[in-house]
Amino acid sequence: MISRKLIEKARVTLEKERGTIRKLWAGRISICLIYPSRYYVGMSNLGFQTVYQCFNSEEDVLCERAFLPDPGELQEYQETGTPLFSLESQKPLFDFDLLAFSLSFENDFLNILTLLDLGRIPLESRDRGPRAPLVIGGGVAAFLNPEPLSDFFDLFILGEGEEVIQEFLAVYRQAFSGRGQKERDHLLGELARVEGVYVPRFMRQPTGKTGESKG
Repeated sequence: MISRKLIEKARVTLEKERGTIRKLWAGRISICLIYPSRYYVGMSNLGFQTVYQCFNSEEDVLCERAFLPDPGELQEYQETGTPLFSLESQKPLFDFDLLAFSLSFENDFLNILTLLDLGRIPLESRDRGPRAPLVIGGGVAAFLNPEPLSDFFDLFILGEGEEVIQEFLAVYRQAFSGRGQKERDHLLGELARVEGVYVPRFMRQPTGKTGESKG
């Protein structure tokens, strides 16, 4: 069930905006840029707006936005079972190819789990199937220390996101096939080669009983 109340709230918000970017979905890489706090906090963040513009400057990329719902909206999501959706098209998060979180403050970290849960995305990266969106973290908080979040993100973009985005997208276009876990793992392996991209699963080493790395 999709809440008409939540859909209407999103449409009213869009009517008040200036500079909203809307694109057709067909044939484009779909990205939902997510700020793990309320709408007005996210929209006052220059980095968030810069990345939104940067993604949408690519002709074959469609980037929409999502935010932490207000308390009343959060209750409506939970009571109606509505999956968290994007602001622009009201499509659920699980329909996107990529979910890109903009992380500015450690205090917002717990909100990431709330957003993934509302979006019906498995919380830990190891539990996501082959067709689940890739979950990406970026921003100042991720750059300073991504490790507390490493179980929940498929990859991080460290440093100035706009400097990495073009190369990231070029590799994504070339490597992505959209079919099967094998191809997903291959995609992550290719993306890990991009300077500034950190894929936690490829950095973990097996350990012995004593905690020392195996040779």
